[in-house]
Amino acid sequence: MKALILFSSIACLFLFSCKKDHQNNTTKPQMYQLSYSVTSFSQQVGPINATGQKTNSLAVNASLKDSIDRLYFCVYNTSNNKSDFITQSSSDPNFGTFRDSVPAGAYIVAFVGVKGPNDYGYLNPTARNPSDATWSPLTFSFSPPEEIFKKTFALNVSASATTQHVILDRIVGQLQINITDALPFNAALVKVQFPDGAGGNYTPYQKTITAADRATTPYQLTFFNLKSGAPFTVTLNFYDAQNVLVLTKAIPNVTCSPNTKTILTGKIAPVTNSQFQITLSSDWGTPIGKPF
Repeated sequence: MKALILFSSIACLFLFSCKKDHQNNTTKPQMYQLSYSVTSFSQQVGPINATGQKTNSLAVNASLKDSIDRLYFCVYNTSNNKSDFITQSSSDPNFGTFRDSVPAGAYIVAFVGVKGPNDYGYLNPTARNPSDATWSPLTFSFSPPEEIFKKTFALNVSASATTQHVILDRIVGQLQINITDALPFNAALVKVQFPDGAGGNYTPYQKTITAADRATTPYQLTFFNLKSGAPFTVTLNFYDAQNVLVLTKAIPNVTCSPNTKTILTGKIAPVTNSQFQITLSSDWGTPIGKPF
């Protein structure tokens, strides 16, 4: 019986020591509490308290749950290594509130909010790359991209606790394509392709085409993307049920920006001088428009 009690005590001690992913040192440093509340977005996705004081009221938290499904919180130390990483789901009772404790020092704090039911591995919270000004310290991957919000800032922790409200920025743009003429009579699938910014192309969006779709005018495609900067070409490829390419339409000089909807409107039939009209929609920012 004594041996059994001793074994149980050792097992409990082992499980407790493995619960947190932190190194145990002989002399533990003084820890300081970090408290953050994510309650709204700078683009006003969801209501902002009219008084200007952002709180954790039920109404604000409910709007946050309507806007995003997952929240990620990551802290990096001066060696650019991950110090802590916390994930929250909208079903969690404390959704939008993060508490952590770290020793005094300089840190980089990153928040990411993602809208969508599936986790496509949006975050790679490993060592931070200081030379990557765009994504540092977080790496994203998605197929297809969903709505993503982010905030990154430097933090110096001294002899006091830190409490702060965080407002996230939408980092994706939205591309909407309106096709005003008839789709190919045998089209069963459409793939949207454009450059990935690294010298190649990728297909961020594809959709099955039904008989009802072929009878719908205008036919519309809408998806999020991370493209910004120089104009690029969007290519629409239509395939039949045997996956044979039946029509290709290239739309040049398209621009996208974070928090901006780009609307492409036009015909896909190979007619002389056919163009897409490009406009910017500012449900988020200011809309873009272009003919093709």
